[in-house]
Amino acid sequence: MSIVTDDEYEKERNYSTVYESDSTCILHVHDSGKVYGGQTGFVAIKILADEYPSSSHIFRLENEYRVSQYLTDCTSTRSGLKFISREGFHALYRDWAEGITLQEWIKAAHKKEGTAQKSTGSTANGIESDKNFDYDIATRLALEISKAVEEIHQYDAVHNNISSENIIVDIDEGNGSFMVKIIGLGLSSILKTNKDDPNYCRCKQNDIASL
Repeated sequence: MSIVTDDEYEKERNYSTVYESDSTCILHVHDSGKVYGGQTGFVAIKILADEYPSSSHIFRLENEYRVSQYLTDCTSTRSGLKFISREGFHALYRDWAEGITLQEWIKAAHKKEGTAQKSTGSTANGIESDKNFDYDIATRLALEISKAVEEIHQYDAVHNNISSENIIVDIDEGNGSFMVKIIGLGLSSILKTNKDDPNYCRCKQNDIASL
């Protein structure tokens, strides 16, 4: 698989595959020259891996770009930097977000919890498990995730697919604070109805119910 980029930068660019499925491939690309307008020096490139992707997959990728462009000033999402759709190649370029998915964070938290049980000789039952789980940290993280979703809603956009795989969590080692990014905007939408319209609140409520 090749990456479609400007020829003059091709030789300087290093990349690795961070996710791959039957339909999608995501690359972590070093972009020190910030060619695509990103801020981190790294870019995430989501590519439709199927040689003949379905129209729905193409729509979701294009929609993700459109919504992320609309949410450029939203700190809880990543700006869409570039979208390519030509000759069977479909790719979305976005700023890289440091961290791990919420799904990975939860697994790591339970693994840490299990290690604590072994070191103290605790039995592996629900009660002992609860004693070792840091609910203060989990509560602080839940609050930051809620704030991130709220910010998206303030821009009159809804995600429509909130899940643990679509939330990136990073921890500031200096003060222990959480930084949260909401990803996977393929099914997102921009609300164009009047705020007095019942559907306006209902769309946002669906996001909140997913938390």
